[in-house]
Amino acid sequence: MQRQDEAISYKGHVDFLGGVDGISSEYSGKTFYCDPKDGLPTNSGLDREHPRLEVQSAHDDLVVHGRGDVVKLIGFEETGHDFVENLVITKGFGLIAGHPIGNARLPTVAPAAGIALDVGPGSFGFWLRDVRGAGVGVGGYGMKLACDGVQLVRPDLTADTEAGLVLVGQASGEGKTGSGLRLIGGQVAECGGNGIRQGGATGKDIFATNVHILGTLFFGNGDADIEDENEVGKTYFYQWIVSGMFMDRNKAEYLAMKGGLATQSAVVNSFFNDSGLNNTKIKIPAAGCGWINNYDSTGLVAQSAIT
Repeated sequence: MQRQDEAISYKGHVDFLGGVDGISSEYSGKTFYCDPKDGLPTNSGLDREHPRLEVQSAHDDLVVHGRGDVVKLIGFEETGHDFVENLVITKGFGLIAGHPIGNARLPTVAPAAGIALDVGPGSFGFWLRDVRGAGVGVGGYGMKLACDGVQLVRPDLTADTEAGLVLVGQASGEGKTGSGLRLIGGQVAECGGNGIRQGGATGKDIFATNVHILGTLFFGNGDADIEDENEVGKTYFYQWIVSGMFMDRNKAEYLAMKGGLATQSAVVNSFFNDSGLNNTKIKIPAAGCGWINNYDSTGLVAQSAIT
């Protein structure tokens, strides 16, 4: 039986696990290289022997939005060789580890302070695979997402104070909330705040829709693994699918998704490492959000147990 992430292929862009070094034969953009150990700001970035030092430099100077470009991160294998920068992304391209990795150290964007991966408007089509973002301090998210159509494959998002991933709500307008996000595998873990926070601030009315969280691992987060801004009457979860592994043992609150409303959403095929889930640990809207085939450590949990 084919795994879910093995079936994902976009013509002209990426076949995530197929092709040479994970790049499909249909891939048509350019490949650039960045190395925090041996790279130089003046290098061409066109091959492994001449990598750029900073990802931001490659993004700004080399990447062309929507062409199908890929930036490969190399030279990260040893502890201490991180990309110490606040990466501001305004283009659609691929950001990936420079070679296949198992469950081990990933190339890491870890600024001295602030947001690690700031994915802003204009980044439609941005995708990431096997990269870690580590935010630092107040306002320092692992990833701040304010663009639609983004795909994250096996990321590691963390922050010492804030959420690992925040989807930015808007007062008006579209195309800059994180709608259409597909988060496949990986982990959102060891965050000082939430794992994922929907909305980012109160007083917003437009939020990310059509979000799919598929097989992602959550653990070690200081607050609920997924939470909204808790404003009554607002539809925070529209066409969301949440399917994950929530590994903290007997956590006080795993999902805090009940501040507002939900439509056409579901928590499905998830595991919670808890000896007795109830409606204080799982908070989802009574209407508009299904609870399907979810388990705790005692077995299958009926929706009546969490409502």
